[in-house]
Amino acid sequence: EGATPPPPSVFEGEELAASEGVVPSAPGDDDGDDDEDTRLDGQLRSLATNALRSNTSPTTATFYASLLLSRTNDPGDALLYAKALAANDEGRRAVLLLERHRLLLPNVSENDDDNNNDSSLLFPHHTVVPGGRAPEARVANPERHIEAALVAARCLTQLSDYDDANSILEHATRYPLTPSSPTIDDVDDPRLAILARSIGRVPGAAVVHPVAELCCARGRLYDELGNPSRAREWLKAALRIDVRCVDAWNWLCERSLLAGGEEREFVEGLNWGSKEVDGRKGGYCWLRDVYLGRVLEESGEVSMEGRSKRGGKEIVLGPGQGKDYPLSSPSFPPIHDQSSIHHGTPSLTSPHQIITATPSCLAGTPAHPTSMQNNNNDLSLIPFANTPFQKPNDNTNMNHPSATNNTKPYQSLHNLRLSNNPEILSFAAIKAYHLHSPTLTLTLCQKTHVLDPLNPRTPFVHAASLLSLSRKRALFHLAHKLVDANPRSAAGWFAVGCYYLCCHKYDAAQRHFCRATRLEPRCAPAWIGFGCAFASADESDQALASFRAAQRLCSSNGGSHYPLLYMGMEYLRTNHLSLAWHFLNSSGKIGRRDPLPVNELGVVCYKKG
Repeated sequence: EGATPPPPSVFEGEELAASEGVVPSAPGDDDGDDDEDTRLDGQLRSLATNALRSNTSPTTATFYASLLLSRTNDPGDALLYAKALAANDEGRRAVLLLERHRLLLPNVSENDDDNNNDSSLLFPHHTVVPGGRAPEARVANPERHIEAALVAARCLTQLSDYDDANSILEHATRYPLTPSSPTIDDVDDPRLAILARSIGRVPGAAVVHPVAELCCARGRLYDELGNPSRAREWLKAALRIDVRCVDAWNWLCERSLLAGGEEREFVEGLNWGSKEVDGRKGGYCWLRDVYLGRVLEESGEVSMEGRSKRGGKEIVLGPGQGKDYPLSSPSFPPIHDQSSIHHGTPSLTSPHQIITATPSCLAGTPAHPTSMQNNNNDLSLIPFANTPFQKPNDNTNMNHPSATNNTKPYQSLHNLRLSNNPEILSFAAIKAYHLHSPTLTLTLCQKTHVLDPLNPRTPFVHAASLLSLSRKRALFHLAHKLVDANPRSAAGWFAVGCYYLCCHKYDAAQRHFCRATRLEPRCAPAWIGFGCAFASADESDQALASFRAAQRLCSSNGGSHYPLLYMGMEYLRTNHLSLAWHFLNSSGKIGRRDPLPVNELGVVCYKKG
């Protein structure tokens, strides 16, 4: 009496079932043994799957998956065990396990009898299939084979073993899926489409097509291996197979693998499912609007041919002409700041001190001089940029390029109640920065910061907009928050470098930009910031070296035009007019919607007389 009852057991349901007449099978009953084995296998598989899905205890998942595999020796359970090992940061064990169970067939020698007997060492209670070849049933499941290749490639990529990871993916891209079939090395190979159709897509499935994931993984590895042209083709192939492969679109945008204006044309040419019916969009048209919201370049362009003929000579004209031409460039600081001219150091409003970046670690973009800024928070540049996005009024100029190209996706996202999403707001902030509106950029970044303080897409443009507006105090607090949140991230130290650059402490800025490049060597914004810090200290050679490092990280065919632009501005600052013209002209051909290269070409013509 008075004793506290024991807590309910998780097994009470099973005990109740036994008390209601579920009698255990007799030891000699074969059917009962089979039922018991099936029940135990189901329990282990469920425990391992749930632990892996929750992603809270990968060690638990590996424990139950190991027990399950020792009982069944099934390829599907081997794949489950490999996933658990990968989640537990045991990539090498996962790859060896997949090879041992012949889920990576091309990596196993067909005549290696020793390899065939290795599995008996790990699983002594099961007999290895003789004959020196994996059972054909393991090839008959292409989804499993491709998924195993993706798991192995992901593990090797985390270990920086890009060559082996790429080799595994190349061998997995074949049709038919047999070791003797030649691999598919070209996205135009018709066997790739046949492979995708042979696997098929489950109607209404939430997962991305496995062949699309395979193409995306190959594209990312090609980019890591320094082959951006092949990376672009494989990433585009992934989206053609399945438009839901967001990883492929993110990589294309973040690494600037598509030339200016090509993004919109490519997105609109994809298959988004059913068309509009009774005024309502079907299929994945909403996802198309999300993709278009991230497009920086529009279909039009700032004409590089808009030159006036005077005496048979082409003269590039900037936004102003004649004596009222507003000069603000590395070579011509604002006229009212004579000290920077005499000392050869750009003023605070020089492009060398107005750094930018995109959310990616590759497509670094500069901020723009005050003559090119739009600080009046002109929402016509990005309709519906406020939160919530507002519909255009009757006075909206629908002939403006942004009104026709930008309005539709943002209006659709507003109608879908996605205007308050941090991802959408971050896309709008990046586009606002590329449209020379740091004030609007800062407003959108602040709104994103309220919803998601550590959103990885906005730190670079947030710091750049604060720098261009000379908000030292806010930049100081932002840098501290980013560094405290993740000291191993380049974004935090990039913000610190921007703060010291804003304070004219160029040596400290160089140290912190250098730290950012060491933490993430592929971060082009950090390299551009590094070069700007050198240029501000009148160290031209080091500045050009930093800008070249940023250029190497961008696609050699298209991609971001900003590294070339910065190189041209630096040559212009040091009065190398021929080289300045070459790089600025190349930058303008790539970034046809950016008026800054045209402005700088006008400065070159002014200096040439």
